[in-house]
Amino acid sequence: HIVCTGADNGKGMSADRLQAVMEGKAKSRFTGMSVHNVNERLKLHYGRQYGIQFTSAEGCGTAAIVRFPAIPLE
Repeated sequence: HIVCTGADNGKGMSADRLQAVMEGKAKSRFTGMSVHNVNERLKLHYGRQYGIQFTSAEGCGTAAIVRFPAIPLE
């Protein structure tokens, strides 16, 4: 598997906000369908065990994990 992670030390997100981002329902200039769309495309292409996962807590920042299979070159 290939796992890419990134984190910040920003203000974080509430559980409701995080759920809205993952469902493509977040209202913001910087969010929208993109996270939801990329997550769904990864799952459709590679399987339900792959995709984007976020962890966040208000006041503690946000971390993102993107997981997809390593496909050997032939």
